Amino acid sequence: MRVQKVVKKPFYKRIWFVLLASLLVLLVLAFIIVKAQLSHFVEQEIRYQLTKNPQRLYSIDFEKFRFHPLKGEILLKNASVAPRQHILDSLKAINLHPNSLAQVSVKDIHLYGIDFKSLLLERIVMIKSVEVDKPEIDLDLFQKIDSSKTDSTIDLKQSLHELSSVLHNSTIEGISIKEGRVSVNHWKHPGEVWLSLQNFNLSISDFKFDSSGSNYPMNLEQLNIKVGEITNNTSPFHSIQIRDVELNNRDSTLQIGEFSYLPKTKKDEFFKAQTFQKPWITVRTKKMKVSGFNLNPLLYDQKIEIEKIKIEEPRIDIHMNKNLPIDFKKKRVFLSRLVRNIPIDVEVGLLELGNGHLAYEQQNPGKNKTGTLTLGNFFASLFHIGNTPTYLKKHPTMELTVQAQLFEKITLRGNVAFDMHSENDAFNLVAKLSSGKMKTFNSMLLPMAGVNIEEGKLNNGHIKLRGNKYRMWGTLELDYKDAKIEFLGKEQTTSFKNQLISFAANTVIRSSNKPNTSGYQVGLMNFEKKPEYSFVSFLWNTIQEGLFDVLIGSHNSPNDIKNIGPKHQTHHMKKQEQVEKKSLRKKAKTKRRNS
Repeated sequence: MRVQKVVKKPFYKRIWFVLLASLLVLLVLAFIIVKAQLSHFVEQEIRYQLTKNPQRLYSIDFEKFRFHPLKGEILLKNASVAPRQHILDSLKAINLHPNSLAQVSVKDIHLYGIDFKSLLLERIVMIKSVEVDKPEIDLDLFQKIDSSKTDSTIDLKQSLHELSSVLHNSTIEGISIKEGRVSVNHWKHPGEVWLSLQNFNLSISDFKFDSSGSNYPMNLEQLNIKVGEITNNTSPFHSIQIRDVELNNRDSTLQIGEFSYLPKTKKDEFFKAQTFQKPWITVRTKKMKVSGFNLNPLLYDQKIEIEKIKIEEPRIDIHMNKNLPIDFKKKRVFLSRLVRNIPIDVEVGLLELGNGHLAYEQQNPGKNKTGTLTLGNFFASLFHIGNTPTYLKKHPTMELTVQAQLFEKITLRGNVAFDMHSENDAFNLVAKLSSGKMKTFNSMLLPMAGVNIEEGKLNNGHIKLRGNKYRMWGTLELDYKDAKIEFLGKEQTTSFKNQLISFAANTVIRSSNKPNTSGYQVGLMNFEKKPEYSFVSFLWNTIQEGLFDVLIGSHNSPNDIKNIGPKHQTHHMKKQEQVEKKSLRKKAKTKRRNS
C-alpha cells in the first residue's frame, strides 16, 4: 500500500500568517490615519490658538506643519510674523502710534525629542533640540509723536521673569539658529538700512528656565553667537562695518575680526556739505577682543561689565577744515564727562590699543598748506572706565597712558589722570619727548603756529599740566641746542619779508636752551578754555603758549614757575559756572517732580 506524502504549504500561504499580516497592515493603516488625524488636529489647534484673538497687533502663520508623536518631532515650514494692517489703521484713527513694527519670516523651525508626557502631565517643556533655519527679521523704528499716546516700553527683565515662572525647570538641550538676517530701519535715517546683521548664527546648549534665581532667570552659560557682517549707518556721512563677530559666553569673550568706521563720501564732498567744522574720520582695526564680558548684567540690568578690551593695529585718520565756522552751540566735554554721561551703567577695567597709527591733518584758514601730526607705533591704555557709584568709589581716577613715535621719529610718552569725582573735570597730564631733529616738528608748527625750524637738535622735553574744563596751566621744558628758527606769525609773507622777519626773530629767539645754566628758560602755560574748544584743541593751544614762552619769552624766575596756575576766575568762567549750576538745579527739580 502506497503512503501519500503530505506537502506542507509555505508559511506565507498559511491562514495564520495571512491573518497576522492583514492585522499588521490594518494597524499600520490605522496608525497612519490616526497620525494624520492627530497631526491635523494639532495643526488646527495651533492655528486656532494663534488666530483666536483678531485684535492682536501681530498675526502668526505657517505654510506646512508636520507632527511625529512617537519621535517627538514638530516641523514648521515658512513661518511668518507680520502686523495686521486693520489694527494699525484702527490705532492710527485714535492717534495711537507704535514705537516699532517687526516682520519675521523663517524657512524651517524643527523641534526634536519633545517629551510630550512631561508636557501634558507636568506642564514642563523638555526638548532635545530646536533648529531655526534662515530667519529674516525686519524692524522699523518710528519717531515718538506724543509720549503719552504711545505704546509703553516693554520691561525685558520683568517679561523674562514672568516667562521663567511659567516655564520653571523647562530645559532645551540645544538651540541653533542658522544663516539669519536682521534689518533695522530708523526714522532718523530714511532711505537706507540703519542696522544690518548678515549670516547670523546662534547656538546654546543646556538652556534652562529657573524662576528661583532672583536676578538671572535663564541659563546662558553655553551661548555662542556668530555674525558674518554688521553694518550700521550712524549718520548720513559715516557708517560702521564689523566682520566676523563671535560671542562665546562660556569663556566670557567677544571677538571681532575687522572693525571700520568709514566716510560715505570723499573729503571735498564731505566738507562742502558741512555748515560747521566737523572732522572727516576713518578708523580701521584688524582685530578686537573683549575679555571678561558678562552678558547677564547687560540683558537684565542694562549694565556693561568688561575686564579688558584689546584692539590690535588701529589706524585712525582725521581731517579738519578750519575754513568752516565753529558751531558754538555744540557742547564739547572731556573724556571723563563723556564716560559719566553714558546713559547705562559701565564698568570696564582696561581698554588697550596696540601697534596703532594716528594721523591728523588740518586745513588752516586762508592757507593752501595743511598741518599734519602723526603718531606711529602707537600704544595706549585707558584704565578704570566706569560711571557707577560703587566703581567710582573703588577707582576714583581714570588713567590714560600713551607711547608713540611722534612724526615716526621722536618717542612720546604721556600719562593723563582724570578725576572722576570732579565736577569741574579736573585732570593732571605729564609727557616726555626723546631726542631728535627739531625740524621734525615743521609739518605741524609751520602751518598751525607760523614757526619754521631750519636747524637744531632736541635733547629731551617735559610737559607738566594741570587743568579742568575752564583752564589749563603748567610748564614746558625743552632741552635743545643750535636752533635756527623762523617766526613767521599767523600769515606767511614774501620770501624777502621772511628773511627780514627771520633775521629779526633770531636776534631774540633762544638758539639753545640748556638746563642748569643761567639762561635756561622754562615755558609757562596758563590758558583759558574757550567753549568751542575740544580737549585736543585746548591742549594744543596751551602747549603752543608754552612753546612761544620757551622760544621768545622773558626769563621766568623760580617763583613764577612755582606759582603757575589760575589765581582768579575770569568773567567767562564765572558765567559758565552759573549757567551749569542753574541747569543742574533745573534737572534735579524736574527729576523730583517726575518721581
